[in-house]
Amino acid sequence: MRGVVSAVLAAALVLAAGAASGRAANPGPNVTLSVSGASGTVSLGHYVAYTATVSNGDTNNVTHLTLTAPAAGSTSPFPLTYVSASPSAGTCSAPPGLPLTCSLGSLPSGATDTVTFVFRAPAGLPASGAGVSFAAQVAFDEGLNDQNSSHGDTKLASAATTLSAVGDDFVTGFVPFDLGDDLATAGDLSGPSNGNPQKTDLAVSALAAASLGATGVVQEVSHPSTDTTSDCQAGFSCFGQTSFVTLPGVFSPPLTLTFRFDASELPPGMTQKKLRMFHNGTLVPLCTTPGVLSPGPTCQSSTASFGDKDLGATLLSSTNGSYRP
Repeated sequence: MRGVVSAVLAAALVLAAGAASGRAANPGPNVTLSVSGASGTVSLGHYVAYTATVSNGDTNNVTHLTLTAPAAGSTSPFPLTYVSASPSAGTCSAPPGLPLTCSLGSLPSGATDTVTFVFRAPAGLPASGAGVSFAAQVAFDEGLNDQNSSHGDTKLASAATTLSAVGDDFVTGFVPFDLGDDLATAGDLSGPSNGNPQKTDLAVSALAAASLGATGVVQEVSHPSTDTTSDCQAGFSCFGQTSFVTLPGVFSPPLTLTFRFDASELPPGMTQKKLRMFHNGTLVPLCTTPGVLSPGPTCQSSTASFGDKDLGATLLSSTNGSYRP
């Protein structure tokens, strides 16, 4: 698999709380913030995404949550161009002005909010160099009528990205995808089976990109551990995520899709020889010749076994649709 965005999780900066209106000082709820990415580099002109995750580990709700990004600690001037911001709750301020401010509202005890920011790298190396730091900051201000004692806290977290002439897009969720790019989804191959232990690479050849000249989207959707049959056929036990590809037209030369599945999510007895893929719920036939799309419109070109017991599969396809192991 190609490398994708390098991310360093760092939590820092907790501002002290104070008393107000005779109420006792309170160190504040156990709110945490992280910014996630994945290891590797992003090509100049390609997409990069960061996901900020806010978790409330306190017994009470936390209110008046706001998240700002790129925050203090980010590369300045910020060299990436804004594409989108997708909060799991609340709203984010309108672009193109940076930083963006996302109003997340109230976060219940034990709950988590996320905001995924998608940017595009510049076509050329910026004056600041190849290294890019993206920081996010979350703040809340509890008042007299809130569950917690009056105080304000701030959390800061960041991720690091390296820009290169040769690299990948790193995207997560439902985002734009330029034809001619290579894309890798945000799987965590070291994570638990109930996480996202799957990575999907998608390559669109330059010839196909030149003939279509349009923008499409890619989405990887997780399933609960109990869902082993959807996008599948009777007699098979599907696993992992489903990757949806939506690009305009019919692709000639075909798309190349490469999947890697962490050993933690493989069903008992699954081997390289047994690994088969489904396209729109239909079993994908093996390619007559590896690397050649025959039979069409989708065929499974090869499978792979890795030293850490991960399994992989490569498909060729000339159509959109869903893909699942």
